[in-house]
Amino acid sequence: MVTEAVRAALEELARDAPHLLEGLIDEDWAGRYGRPVRLGGQPGSPTTRLKQAGTDALHLLTRLAGRSRGPRAEALRRIFPVRPPG
Repeated sequence: MVTEAVRAALEELARDAPHLLEGLIDEDWAGRYGRPVRLGGQPGSPTTRLKQAGTDALHLLTRLAGRSRGPRAEALRRIFPVRPPG
């Protein structure tokens, strides 16, 4: 769910606020989130993919902190709540 939520939030931002993705998205992100996620059909370790999705979600939500969010980015925040350190 986190992986697909990251993909959906990225699509929303690419459409509505692409400037927020500058310096964050690279070719690796495109490979991970460029199409709907199907864990059963992807090579590699599911645990590794899920850890990477969590790391990516944290980076994306940190980038969006204090900014207006669309419904897909808000859904990601609800699925993967980011709490301040400490």
